[in-house]
Amino acid sequence: MGDGVTFIGSKDFFECTALTNVVLSPFLKKIDQRMDGQQSGAFMYCSALRRVTPFLPDTLTSLGWATFAYCPNLEGDLRLGCGTNALTLATYGDGGAHFRATAIDSATIGANVATIPNNIFNGCLEMRDVYFHARPTVTSTAFSSLANYQTRFFVPRDNADWENYLSNASSVKPWADLADGVRDEYFSRFSGRKPVGLGLVAPYKNQWLSRWSPLDKRTMIILR
Repeated sequence: MGDGVTFIGSKDFFECTALTNVVLSPFLKKIDQRMDGQQSGAFMYCSALRRVTPFLPDTLTSLGWATFAYCPNLEGDLRLGCGTNALTLATYGDGGAHFRATAIDSATIGANVATIPNNIFNGCLEMRDVYFHARPTVTSTAFSSLANYQTRFFVPRDNADWENYLSNASSVKPWADLADGVRDEYFSRFSGRKPVGLGLVAPYKNQWLSRWSPLDKRTMIILR
């Protein structure tokens, strides 16, 4: 796409089953959706799509419902709301479904995303790492389809809203309190990766939790 493209329509690439790679404009602002009884996402059902670059542009301000839903081969490290503009994740019916049933590896949620809607990552069974820059509202089913012990959630250190959450014993199970068998789940899934202060965050189906520095993803701080 040329740098002058700032808008993608709701069905511009719908069911383009031969499409394997997309290079988006670095100035893209909106990916639309159709909501007139024939709901569709711009890249929905692009079954061969593997790579989107950038994924996604920091200039984006609006992402339509189900934009990349049912692109089962779509991989990569997703960035949402990491620029200077607020990003709205449109919803319909049961939630978002923007990346439903994709093979996304990780997601970085920037400070300009206020809400992570229901079902946005439904069926993302390859997702291993989620990085938060701030404390958005995370709806009850945003990550509900992840298998137990599958994903690591990294929350920013020195963030008061997250610290309040971390101090809630009903939400977080510290690493020191976990049974040996549960700890083994971490090592089996993240072989060769040093434990980074792990705890379990129960509401997200027992996913791993730690602090991190948004300035440097290599800086992992032990959860205490």
